[in-house]
Amino acid sequence: MSKTAAIAIAQAELARPDLSVGSQLRAQLSAAAGWVDAGEIDRAIETTQAAMGVAMHEHLSGLALYHAMTLAQSLVLAGRVSEADALVEMGHEASLTAHAEVARGAWCFLRGVLAVFRGRPHVAVATLRESDLLLGRFDYGLRRGILIWQGMAEALRGEAAAAERALDDAQRTNRSRARLYDADWARARAWMLVAAGQLTDAERAGAEAADVAVRADRWTYEVLALHDRARFRGLGGPGTPAGSSLGGGVVGRLEELADRVDGRLAPACAAHARALAAGDGVALDAAAATFGELGFDLFAAEAQAAAAEAHGAAGQKASAHASTERARRLAAACVGATTPLLRRLGTAGQPGDLTRRERETAELAARGHSDREIADMLYLSVRTVHAHLRSAYAKLGVAGRGQLAAALDIPSDGGRE
Repeated sequence: MSKTAAIAIAQAELARPDLSVGSQLRAQLSAAAGWVDAGEIDRAIETTQAAMGVAMHEHLSGLALYHAMTLAQSLVLAGRVSEADALVEMGHEASLTAHAEVARGAWCFLRGVLAVFRGRPHVAVATLRESDLLLGRFDYGLRRGILIWQGMAEALRGEAAAAERALDDAQRTNRSRARLYDADWARARAWMLVAAGQLTDAERAGAEAADVAVRADRWTYEVLALHDRARFRGLGGPGTPAGSSLGGGVVGRLEELADRVDGRLAPACAAHARALAAGDGVALDAAAATFGELGFDLFAAEAQAAAAEAHGAAGQKASAHASTERARRLAAACVGATTPLLRRLGTAGQPGDLTRRERETAELAARGHSDREIADMLYLSVRTVHAHLRSAYAKLGVAGRGQLAAALDIPSDGGRE
């Protein structure tokens, strides 16, 4: 059955005048899931928010939970991560207070999914294991989703064998809700191959994931799969601008979907892919800033790392260093994440890397301190401060103190030339 037909059936059911409250809520749930897939995420959010209130008023706790889960997922896919996080934490806290283990397991599942999107795979693995302990014995179809996202989290922290086990286990679970997770399974398999170092196979698997979403008319999930492909193909090699091997097909399709799928995430993914393809450091900096604002820290860190490479390839040493500094801060927030771009960021020798003393001296100069003040603060001679600053200027590709703040990506307190 096509997505359009499924939505039509749900809407026809909702039009019936004799529909009970419970039946109406079930039809709304089906319609909302279809709208999310079709990119009408705003409509799904509006419907599930209203339905949650009705279900709670009617003491239909199960339906209230399902609508809340759909709402949380819709918010994430719309790029409204902070709202999704607030809803999930509120639901999790309520389930703990009520000693409701099934609800708690469902909220743990969503906490794990959110942790994956935010680039915190260690947290995701622990939370998803807790969800499986609470819900696994019931296995009404949700366990497959739990194990798939556990596999994704394991892959993102570089544990290829653990990811493969989780994905194999997922295929042996109840498949009653298989359609809901087929695209996720394909994406997770691609990331498992990345973790195993099989980047060519990962690219093929990423293409398969996009095809799975297309065959099911799941445009929102096609965005995620295509964005993965952009990230895979944008890896390049050391010294190569990220995205130099990225073709236009992925970018063009993402730009089409950005106009079709509600919210800020789809346009952000399209902009990221376009910047990768062009090797455009400024655009990659902007993509990183957007992802950071939305709460997708892993996407932001990778975009920022790609920006550093692009600036370096263009000979923009100061910009490259500033992007590297931001990338490292973002990567530090992604505890446990070890994607190829982040590993390269952590191990590659950056041309603008400073020694500890050069960094201390340059940062104090960028914040407006005089050479004499810096010498007194660091117990150095003024001549040594001059030497450290000259070395820092050369490594960073800047002409003087006034440019240090931008190159080091720190607030300027009015540095003097």
